[in-house]
Amino acid sequence: MVVFSGLPPADDRLELSLNQLHYFEQTVVGAYGCAHRHGVAALNLIANGSVPVADLISHRMRLDQLEEALNLVERRQSMKILLYPERRA
Repeated sequence: MVVFSGLPPADDRLELSLNQLHYFEQTVVGAYGCAHRHGVAALNLIANGSVPVADLISHRMRLDQLEEALNLVERRQSMKILLYPERRA
């Protein structure tokens, strides 16, 4: 799950299970320092094919398939799932 870091101070707490962190060998990291130019450079590398990313998305599903997507994640049957709003005619 990706969460934007610009949350109000009241929302900056995260409850986590130390047992789950240990037994599932999970990692929690923080990162800081990405400027606009870094995003531009990353998009350029992706656009010109220098960094292949197509295989990172294993499923493309409509937003109304969220429950199915979460089940795939829970069963560890997906890499990354792209959820998109349903297009209307």
